[in-house]
Amino acid sequence: MILLDPADMGLAATRLLLDAETQASMLPSCDPEAQSPSTISDSVLADVAAQELRRRTRRSQHLPANLFGETAWELLLKLFVSEQSGQSMSLLDACAASQTSQATAVRYIVFMVAYGLVQRDQNQENQRKTAIRLTAKGRTAIRAALQEYARDVVAIIVD
Repeated sequence: MILLDPADMGLAATRLLLDAETQASMLPSCDPEAQSPSTISDSVLADVAAQELRRRTRRSQHLPANLFGETAWELLLKLFVSEQSGQSMSLLDACAASQTSQATAVRYIVFMVAYGLVQRDQNQENQRKTAIRLTAKGRTAIRAALQEYARDVVAIIVD
C-alpha cells in the first residue's frame, strides 16, 4: 500500500487518486484461475506488446510523442514485456521508460496501484530501490487487452 500525504499532491491529483480507488472497487474481478484459458500464449502476447512499443517509437519520430497521452498503457506494456523476459523493472527504470517526467510517471504508477494493476515492492537490501510489477489482476487485464488487439490485427490481415 502506498501512503501519500494529500498535502504533497495537488488538488487535481488527489481527486484523481480518489476516483481511481472508487473505480477500482467497481472493476470486474480478474481472478486468473477463473478466466478461460488464453487462446494466445504469453510469449506471443509479449511479442505483440513489444511490437506495439516499437510502433509507438516509430510514430514519435514523425509526430510529437506528447500528443498521445498514454503513459499508463505504455508502462503496462513495458511491465508485461519485461516480466515475460524474466526481468524486473525498477521504479526509476519505469519512470525513464515512460517518456514523461518522473513526477508524471510516479503519479500514473500511484493510480495503477490504486486500481490494483501494479504493485510496488521495496528492495530489502537497498531501501532506496523500489521495483514495480504487474499484479495478478493487472496481468489478466493486460493479457485480455493484448488478445483483443492481436485478434483485431489478424482480422484486418485476413479480411
